[in-house]
Amino acid sequence: MKIIKYRKSVALGRFAIALGFVLVAAFLIYEGIYSDATLPRRIFYIATAVIGVSYFGRLLVVYAYTVIKDPTMFSYDAEKLRINSVEIPRKSINKVQVDTNIPTGILGIKTPAFTIIYNGQEKQHALTYYVLTSKHQDEIYLQLKKYVSNHKKAI
Repeated sequence: MKIIKYRKSVALGRFAIALGFVLVAAFLIYEGIYSDATLPRRIFYIATAVIGVSYFGRLLVVYAYTVIKDPTMFSYDAEKLRINSVEIPRKSINKVQVDTNIPTGILGIKTPAFTIIYNGQEKQHALTYYVLTSKHQDEIYLQLKKYVSNHKKAI
């Protein structure tokens, strides 16, 4: 069985970057409240910090989740493809595609995903949570396309 995983080092690096932005936003909130700057500048500090925390804070939670969870995205063998706990028989897979805006269910963030279309119109998503580099994502996509196309040639 071939297991496709994301690299924890990429997830950890992106977690560190998001943490840095959240810490900068916290510093801006502190400066907005306690500095001797003019009122417009203090309002700018706080507004910038709120925008930063609302965006990078959500990403920080998602990256923390990817650092903690099992890095396996999916696995496959000659008979079936397994995403999370769903097993899809290889014969029923019609198409593989990359979608860019699949809801994660975590704080309303949408993430890229590999979408497996099987049994006509049923879909199963292998979420990437933004932890794949573009090169790694392309390699995985080519592997999936080859997996599906080899099945179709055998029919």
